[in-house]
Amino acid sequence: MKKTFILCVRFAIVCIILLQSVTAISQSKPASSSKDSITVVKPTFIPTIEIVDKIEGEKEYIKNILKELDDKDQIKEIDSLLPIYTSFIKDQKKSTENFIKANPNRLKITILNKKWNGYIDYLAIFQENVNKFAKKNIELKDDITFRKETWDLTYKNAKEQKIPIEVLTTVRTTLNEIKKIEKIVLKEKNNLLSLEAKISKQITASKDVIVQLQNLKNSDVYNVFYLRHPPMWKLSLIPNEDHQIIKENSESITKNLKDFVNIINTSEEQINIFSFLVLLIVLLVIYIKRALQKSNIYETGFEITRARDNLKDFTLTTILFLTISTAKYTFINTPRLFDDLLNSMILLVIIPLVKANLNPHYYKALYFIVVIYIADLSKTYLWLTIGQYKFYLLLMSIFVIVATLSVKPDKETLRKMKIGYFSRNLQKIAPTLYVLGGIAIISNVLGYTNLTETTLKICVGSGVITMLFYYILLIINSISVVIIHRHFTRKLGYDVKVKKQVQRKATRIIRVIMILFGTSIFLKLIDVLSPIVDYFTSVFSEPYKIGEITFTIGAILSFILILSGSYVATKLISFTFGESDKLFNVIKLPKGVPAAISLVVRYFIFGFGIMLSLSALGVDLSKFNLMAGALGLGIGFGLQTVISNFVSGLILVFERPILTGDTVEVDSLLGTVNRIGVRSSSITTFDGAEVIVPNNNLISNNLINWTLSNSIKRLEINIGSTYEADPNLVIKLLGEAAKESDKVLLSPAPLPLLNDFGESSMNYKLRFWVHNENGLSARSDVSIAIYNKFKENGIEIPYPHQDVYVKDLPKNKDKDS
Repeated sequence: MKKTFILCVRFAIVCIILLQSVTAISQSKPASSSKDSITVVKPTFIPTIEIVDKIEGEKEYIKNILKELDDKDQIKEIDSLLPIYTSFIKDQKKSTENFIKANPNRLKITILNKKWNGYIDYLAIFQENVNKFAKKNIELKDDITFRKETWDLTYKNAKEQKIPIEVLTTVRTTLNEIKKIEKIVLKEKNNLLSLEAKISKQITASKDVIVQLQNLKNSDVYNVFYLRHPPMWKLSLIPNEDHQIIKENSESITKNLKDFVNIINTSEEQINIFSFLVLLIVLLVIYIKRALQKSNIYETGFEITRARDNLKDFTLTTILFLTISTAKYTFINTPRLFDDLLNSMILLVIIPLVKANLNPHYYKALYFIVVIYIADLSKTYLWLTIGQYKFYLLLMSIFVIVATLSVKPDKETLRKMKIGYFSRNLQKIAPTLYVLGGIAIISNVLGYTNLTETTLKICVGSGVITMLFYYILLIINSISVVIIHRHFTRKLGYDVKVKKQVQRKATRIIRVIMILFGTSIFLKLIDVLSPIVDYFTSVFSEPYKIGEITFTIGAILSFILILSGSYVATKLISFTFGESDKLFNVIKLPKGVPAAISLVVRYFIFGFGIMLSLSALGVDLSKFNLMAGALGLGIGFGLQTVISNFVSGLILVFERPILTGDTVEVDSLLGTVNRIGVRSSSITTFDGAEVIVPNNNLISNNLINWTLSNSIKRLEINIGSTYEADPNLVIKLLGEAAKESDKVLLSPAPLPLLNDFGESSMNYKLRFWVHNENGLSARSDVSIAIYNKFKENGIEIPYPHQDVYVKDLPKNKDKDS
């Protein structure tokens, strides 16, 4: 409870600081706005003595404006291309209307939909450029209006002042030139507005076509159980008029290649960005490979060895996969052929790594998945009649069943096989593929083409997505295993069980995330994701009211997810960028600085997460100003000690008088710093006790840090010899005993000294330097060496003794008697 309370207080303090900062900023905005509205510059006449100089400057300004207005090649190009593009959109719209009447399949509609989105993106570039010039035109218009009013006032003032007629004429000429410029700018503004309206009209027309295609796609004609075509025995393989219409709107390899060449020629900026990203990918992968080659992870078990091999032995495939994936998201609105080629290349590239982690019996499954995927893509570029298309679907269905049967092992083989995660998934989906393949064949023969397409899409998509996401899972899981291994092995005496628990938990979390992400991609592939998203969006955005409070389920979920995400992010940063992980070695930061950076970033993320979550919940942060002030006042009076420890913790983090792993001594407490928190720090004594020390004690009391600047310490052994021993020999033996120990540093050199002459011995002192962690064992080794050398040379180590002199012995009473 106490730990939870301290954690809450800590975050409350951070939140108060952030809320006060936000409210201060929000309250300062209206003041600045009102100030701006008051300090509006109004035009005034130019003083008579400055008119001549201002006229020369105005002539230069007019010259530059005329040059700027004339230099608009981009607008001229758009103005000349827009009529051509308008005619093109009109023709495409008419062709699409005929295409809709020809009863195309869903894939053709999806491809055509993407084309129209590309048209809109192209028009949006036109619109963006025109808007940019329109904004400049408005600014120029305001500036010219201001100058016109200034020179108008100047002309009137000059007439009243009765200045020379030559100067007055020049002022009037300048005023007339500015008025001409104003008319030109106004005309340019009208042209830009007209051009913008024409572009907007074409964008609206294109969006209308997309809506038509989407409505067609969602209509009953494309319902899964709709009888879209006659049975196969009633169909003809001879092309008809509808086939010709669909052919005109189908993908052409030649046209795709031409479009791709045009994109390459006009995408210089995207090519530069792609080249830079590829360079970063290559450097990053090579750096990871070299780090793994230098690391000491070869002595561990199968899991870490497999993770190391996945990252180290498949460097080229990783680079190719990341490069191709980057190309997919760098080049936008590319031809369909380009996307399909990239997807096929990704599947081919990931095969080696997936094979290395797969049972050999299932190697054929990988090639079957690639072949089925490429065969499924081919229908995009084939101009098939309805009969030919249904025959193609029949062959695909049979191939799915045959491929699944050829991969399935018999019971005896299955009993002997050692299978992993991916192999188990292949076994689980095999019966489903049989059923889907059978449904595809039957529905195709009877004419339920939509059902056939859906089942085949599920078969192909499930195989591709499983294969792709298993590859991504292998890479991410391997990286997490290596990071966790490095994190624990940097510590002395780590618990192997705890390390394995963290690895298993990380693996489970990664698998869940990948399954959720893969499921969403799969649902999108079979056109189910959009309706699901629309349904949950309507549910989550439905407002509910309790009293005067109005909220939505979506806002509450956003609040929880943002807070949870912030918390998880802080934990990951703390785990990954700790002092012991040494991930900052690349930039050579001083000791303790990574921990300080990690702390600041973690609290900033969590504080920002709190603000963002409150905003998502619809809370007005400015209303917290009074409450934050009152809470801060209460904390100042009631929690002075907590605040003192909090500030002391910040001082410890940034000033760095002690660091994690240092050996310190404070208030007769000697031990190793285990953790430096914001309120308190943990010190582990050499007896094994963990002591929680308030940070204020570490700041205000005398603190001895044995390892702040270096980790060496001086030890001292006191020993004596009899007076019969030669002191020169003793000094020599002491020095040899110290130098012979591997744990004693030779620089500074050991120093044996004759300290004093005692009552029964000559007392010597041996001083030598060792690393702090070797102190106890070094003292023991050197002491044993001294004893052995003294024994070999016949030197006695005296023990204290006293001579007792008896002056009188008592008389024997019996004898006296």
